[in-house]
Amino acid sequence: MSTQIIELTRRTCQLFTYFLIFFSTVNIIVYMIFYIPGLFYPLSLTLEEGELFYATINAFSNKVYGDINKTFLPLTFPPFFLITTHVIFKVTQPSIIIGRVVTVTSLFIVALMMMLIVKEGISKNKLYYLLGFSLPFLPLFTKAYSLPFKSEMFGIAIGLVGLFMFLKRRYATSGIILAISILTKQILVTIPLALLLHLTIVERSKRGTLHFTLSLLVSLALILYAYSIYIRGNVLLHILVYYFACTLDFSRYSLYFPTYLALLIIYILCLMVVRKKEGITWLEIYGILTLLVTLYTIIRVDETINCFTQPYLATSLLLIKTLNQLSSIPNSIEGYRNAHINIQTTIVITLILLVIFSSFVAIQNLRPTVCPVFTEAMKEDLRALISLIRGCRGIVLSEDNMLSVLAGKEIIVNYFRLIQLYKLKLWDYKTLIEAMKEGKVSTVILTFNVKEGSYAPYLPPEVIETIREYYTLKDRILGYYVYYHI
Repeated sequence: MSTQIIELTRRTCQLFTYFLIFFSTVNIIVYMIFYIPGLFYPLSLTLEEGELFYATINAFSNKVYGDINKTFLPLTFPPFFLITTHVIFKVTQPSIIIGRVVTVTSLFIVALMMMLIVKEGISKNKLYYLLGFSLPFLPLFTKAYSLPFKSEMFGIAIGLVGLFMFLKRRYATSGIILAISILTKQILVTIPLALLLHLTIVERSKRGTLHFTLSLLVSLALILYAYSIYIRGNVLLHILVYYFACTLDFSRYSLYFPTYLALLIIYILCLMVVRKKEGITWLEIYGILTLLVTLYTIIRVDETINCFTQPYLATSLLLIKTLNQLSSIPNSIEGYRNAHINIQTTIVITLILLVIFSSFVAIQNLRPTVCPVFTEAMKEDLRALISLIRGCRGIVLSEDNMLSVLAGKEIIVNYFRLIQLYKLKLWDYKTLIEAMKEGKVSTVILTFNVKEGSYAPYLPPEVIETIREYYTLKDRILGYYVYYHI
């Protein structure tokens, strides 16, 4: 009877693997049909697209990482994504479509690297190679947030390349690549930190630790120093001080708690199945670190559900490891004992694990985000709005920075970041108010009417009052209220 139960458990895991691969294939098709057309949407799909596009165009000038009292642009993105996309723009033409193509391509690179990491460090079964490629396409937050002009998916792709090189034991090369990933997104420091802990605690390799650490730190220092000198800016101030100067909203825990809890339970259940005598490896360490870091990122007011991408990928790798172990153990009680797994416990855990992961995937796909489409009339209005902004003198304060960038304005205002600095007393909003009163900010474009008493949550009341007193409503186009300085 026990042998039959063991066989049933193995069969269940295999069927579940086939189901995940099939469902992922469907998701890839859905992604291509409903998400890819959003590449051609002419406005921002997320709040950061405008400033990232502007920073990419000006990546090698002193308009980025400069004095925020002059540029009004706290730039919290590390520079490597800007540099890479800027080089691509030199070959093509500056376009938000190109930036979005880079991000979409990064998702497919992530899937490819997941497959190679499974092959190198988890399983030799080709079925699990395919599962590794498939899993990144399952949740909503990897599909929806891989489309806009964003740096995170690009950074994760680089980080996984560095992880793969680490598994090939090319520690110096891995350190250099992972330094680049950190210079794309700050929270990707979890990957090299997990690998460093693996080298020092698990492998206890002094030579490997030295090579890895030196290549990582030297690469970080050289790239940052050379770039800062070239643009004559203070990169560290922006990507460290301004990045961490962000308001924390603990009520967001309730918003993201179901997603976090699901990943945490899946992770713990997988750990209970894959217990080994030799202890934890880089994978378990990486999963723990990403889950801990996510506790911080989800309460940042500038983060969205895409902050779950890293813990999801770590949990996916651990799930593959679990399924591989369960399906490869000999069909006997002795085989389970040799693998240090209790039969009854394994059956219960496996069933719970499959139910929770299936529920997680189902919930993530019940609410697909279909990118908006512009009609010809809307495109005509957009051209009129951009033409209007292009003709404005001075600075344009716009809720959607993409409008200012498309109009070719020299300065764009990231008021969301500025207000974060203001709340933490790192910037005085009076600088912006003085510029508005003096007419240096000639035009303000909002998604609401200041005369009706409503206001944006990221603008302080003093700024709203300044708009009411010194600006008059000129036009309304595409739902935007255009105010001119009196």
